[in-house]
Amino acid sequence: MTPPPVLILTTYYPPVLGGAETAAAQLAAHLAAQGRRVTVLTKRVAPSTEAPDDETREGVRILRVGPRGPRTASGKWLAAPAFLGELLRRRHEYAAVVCIDYRAIGLAALLARGRTDHPVILQAATDGDRKSTRLNSSHVSESRM
Repeated sequence: MTPPPVLILTTYYPPVLGGAETAAAQLAAHLAAQGRRVTVLTKRVAPSTEAPDDETREGVRILRVGPRGPRTASGKWLAAPAFLGELLRRRHEYAAVVCIDYRAIGLAALLARGRTDHPVILQAATDGDRKSTRLNSSHVSESRM
């Protein structure tokens, strides 16, 4: 039996470099290696990166949508309407959404879920506020005792 297809929603994706981008690429590669059909939905970036709007790399389809522009904090919010539209248009192409770095784009994924009923998995790509206390494995072990 073929595993259900997954759509990974991430604001930026390689060739843009960063922690969230790396996490998304690693997850996509892992799921594709398991035989899943994986699509990454991400934002168009500045023309200098020369990333095509639709490409397949290592068995993963990458779709770039929304306004073209450099990697910025506001890019998440600017791309959210385009992400929502694509999630609804492509609802028959995936069975679940994994949303990396869920802030603004998570809202688009959850709004789409209201119309598609596809599960949405929100994955934090950062530990949040740099001033917050980091949770490490010893904290988790202690809390489970």
